[in-house]
Amino acid sequence: MQQDTGIKSFLLVGSNLGNPLAQIDHGYDLVNEECGQIIHRTACHKTEPWGYHNQPVFYNELWTLETDLKPLKLLEKLKNIEVQCGRKPRSKWYARELDIDILFYGQEIVQLTKLMIPHPWHHKRLFSLKLMQEAAPNFSHPIFEKTSKILIESLPKIVH
Repeated sequence: MQQDTGIKSFLLVGSNLGNPLAQIDHGYDLVNEECGQIIHRTACHKTEPWGYHNQPVFYNELWTLETDLKPLKLLEKLKNIEVQCGRKPRSKWYARELDIDILFYGQEIVQLTKLMIPHPWHHKRLFSLKLMQEAAPNFSHPIFEKTSKILIESLPKIVH
């Protein structure tokens, strides 16, 4: 599904089971085919697990997606892509084959049981903020009205 315009959505991608780099690449191809056009892809970074620490390191990227899909339809397609890439049901914050989170959907704020945009943990995760800073340094968080750089500076020093 290639297109030239749409809502700019920022997707945080991670994997730490199986073949993480291949799964991320497969997910990238599927998102490009089914959800819109990825117009920017950050470098892949190794990061320590967040939430539950007794698991392998994660590989994380951030993709900038232009999409015409509404937020819930985008979420539905992303969850299907995760399964196509081998994701199995597990507890929150545990290891996974592929995880694709919607960090932002333009400047929209969505507060639903199954979807919260901006992502509710983004501003507390150094790795997520750093990837966002790499992808879109001038993007302002729609709730806090601050860039990732400023949000990083406001994190407790122990997180750095």
